[in-house]
Amino acid sequence: MMTRRQTAATALSILAMLYTLGAYRQLPAIPSFGDFDAYYLSAGQLLKGMNPYLTTHMHDDVTVSDTPTWLLCFEPLAKVTRITAYWTWFWINVSAVVLSIGLLIRELDVSRADAVIVAALLVMYPPLAENFWYGQSEIFLGLVLVLMLVALRRNHDRLAGLSLAAATLLRAYPLGLLGYLLVLRRWRALGWLGIGLVVGGAVTIALAGWDTVATFAEQIGVSTGAGLIGLSTTISEPVGHLKHPANLNLGWFVKWLYDRTATRPVPPYISILAVLAEVFAVVVCLLATRRIQADDPDWRGYGLWIVTVSLISPVAYYVFLCCFLPMIAGMCAAWKRDELPKRVLYAISASYLFTTLFPSAGHPLTVLRRLEVLALEKNHAHIVHILSETEALSLAMAWLAAYWFVRAVPARAIPDST
Repeated sequence: MMTRRQTAATALSILAMLYTLGAYRQLPAIPSFGDFDAYYLSAGQLLKGMNPYLTTHMHDDVTVSDTPTWLLCFEPLAKVTRITAYWTWFWINVSAVVLSIGLLIRELDVSRADAVIVAALLVMYPPLAENFWYGQSEIFLGLVLVLMLVALRRNHDRLAGLSLAAATLLRAYPLGLLGYLLVLRRWRALGWLGIGLVVGGAVTIALAGWDTVATFAEQIGVSTGAGLIGLSTTISEPVGHLKHPANLNLGWFVKWLYDRTATRPVPPYISILAVLAEVFAVVVCLLATRRIQADDPDWRGYGLWIVTVSLISPVAYYVFLCCFLPMIAGMCAAWKRDELPKRVLYAISASYLFTTLFPSAGHPLTVLRRLEVLALEKNHAHIVHILSETEALSLAMAWLAAYWFVRAVPARAIPDST
């Protein structure tokens, strides 16, 4: 006779399989391949020796904004037909999910039934479905960050530093995780991060060309320093994608509070407040994680750092939450040991459920979203815009859960100050 936990594992595994099938059926039909086209077309231009930041135009005459290193890595797929490249990229993402979850569960050291429960919950995490729907890159990035965490836990600082360097070169915003290595006092990992960035940057310049790298730096605002704190106006994205609620960046949320219609010019003092909000978020993160041990039990420190880094990234989309899988896995492990505070459980459950009950693109329950919009438009049209805030609410609750989780480190995980 099965135990209660085995029954739960069986039920969740069946639900996860049905969810996976539903997500697969939600994939966009040819020729709509979402963000995948931005990678494929721009990598093809780079392959021909052209500058993709000047020659590759997507919708609304906006050039691609992915890093040169990422486009170089995508070049092999640009050599084959678009459909072949798309499905190859799809299965690369599937493999990345499987490897990420497998590595995380192996580090948790839980029973088989518990492993199935954790795996099912991670598979059904809503941002993953959106990543597949758009053909995005955050699942692959998540695997690189999982490799970093596993390497840190096993004291392979060289691999950890190089993994974070790779993540930074590929997607840029993970550079903020150097603060995570700082609070862990993993100096060798920080050294290898620097080496990886220098070597990887040099290889990128050699293969892509200095002009290509310089154009990218100018477009994201690094040349003026603005892109580092979310003030850039030259980021190669449509204006609608930069503003809240499409962009979950904290600074843009502050600007949205000033003008929810997004039609008025933003005065300087609002821009200053936006920057201060991001600085405050980083300071809170530093103070909350300063006592975390070098092995970061349950990846509590990582959880708060990755959420904070996502919040202050100049562009932050819901798919960025794919990199939160280690935090959720750690919370599951803490719950198994009865070390997960109730408020953390409630916050992360709310984050999870917001975009399950009010799903975004690619989710098997997307039909719910259409029904919810129709119902509100018919009966409460004045509040239909609330549905556009579910992703922001999900991120906000994830930040609360991460903050409370790291503040609740058990006494045995806090180093003795004597």
